[in-house]
Amino acid sequence: MKIIFEKHLYDEGRAIREEIFLVEQKFSTEFDDTDDTCWHLLITEDDGKGIAVARMFEGTQENEFILGRIAVRQSYRKQHYGNLVMEVLESKVKEMGGKLISLDAQCQAQIFYEKLGYTAFGDIHYDEHCPHISMEKKI
Repeated sequence: MKIIFEKHLYDEGRAIREEIFLVEQKFSTEFDDTDDTCWHLLITEDDGKGIAVARMFEGTQENEFILGRIAVRQSYRKQHYGNLVMEVLESKVKEMGGKLISLDAQCQAQIFYEKLGYTAFGDIHYDEHCPHISMEKKI
């Protein structure tokens, strides 16, 4: 397994996001200008086959980092790769001096993030057709 964390969206990371968000979850848009400036996490098999992705960027609050586009390929789910993604990202936030992590979780994933210590706040809002809830964690 390889863990890549860089300011570059690799083709395999792009493919995972297309597969999950555009095809599986039927979002109509996935990529934006933030992709050009944020940190990208890509976890792959040793042969380069993608397992999971995420992105991270600085927020507007002091020492805040925002996580997003967190996804694990369907054939790798239920094998704790989601936990690994979050462990790696939280470690990177700490290395960069972050004190607060924010994310907009799909409501169907809220319990997953709560188990990792995230707290929901605010009202449910929609990204296209999908309900989301804002969550945060102080580290």
